[in-house]
Amino acid sequence: MGDRDTAQSATAERHREWVLAAALELLKEGGRDTVSTRAVSTDAGVQAPTLHRLFGTNRACWTRWRRTGGRRIQERSGSRPE
Repeated sequence: MGDRDTAQSATAERHREWVLAAALELLKEGGRDTVSTRAVSTDAGVQAPTLHRLFGTNRACWTRWRRTGGRRIQERSGSRPE
């Protein structure tokens, strides 16, 4: 893996963290019904197609969130883009 690939991979992982943190916040604030692709992408500061590029499906996003164990994501939830 070259330097460019490594940087892109790190950026993608950072975006995943922002998306997962945004989903967690929406879930805490209004329940599952408030967690839409548009709401999550807006709160995460990314374009909606980014969610599909990063995760593929909403189910994959939720699976990833559960696998990472919400606490780690919650601890980093302040690390969103400005």
